[in-house]
Amino acid sequence: MLDSQLAIQEHSLALTAATGHPPGPTGARHPTITPFSTYRASDGFFVIAAGNDHLFRRLCDTLSLPVADDPRFATNAARCENVHLLKRLIEAVTLGNTAAHWIARLDAAGIPTGRVQTMLEAMHDPQITARHMVLPVPPRPEGGPAFTAAGNPVKMSTLPDPPPRGPAPRLDGDRQAILDWLDAP
Repeated sequence: MLDSQLAIQEHSLALTAATGHPPGPTGARHPTITPFSTYRASDGFFVIAAGNDHLFRRLCDTLSLPVADDPRFATNAARCENVHLLKRLIEAVTLGNTAAHWIARLDAAGIPTGRVQTMLEAMHDPQITARHMVLPVPPRPEGGPAFTAAGNPVKMSTLPDPPPRGPAPRLDGDRQAILDWLDAP
């Protein structure tokens, strides 16, 4: 899990390596693209990812937000400088309807968007299920609880990733099988 978490921090890692100064927290928004964050609707949160000037203009048209030519928002750099004001302006519109309403409109306009899911919704998402990322783990034969665990995020086309998993072995329980597999003494 630690490897996966560091890998998704590619921007922070590159920025820190290049400058020697780690960036501060940014919440749910992208640190260098605006608007690229979560936004509130009347019934919850959804994501808008207008990652370039063309998509931003399309977003303004879709939301009937007359700021595309405002110098404070005309470029990505300007939008990043004024991110908090822009978020308030967008949410003044999006709070007027449901997330599903805005997602349908943004999707029809070709603007990347999506719902923010609860963990329960994510656990039942068809893509998560298809990728075997939530797995039941049975109890050991000698006793212990069954539980649910995250699957392996690393997938390789030449190796199987079956959904059923056996119970966790006892401490040192598979030593000889592993040594035999490694052909070690």
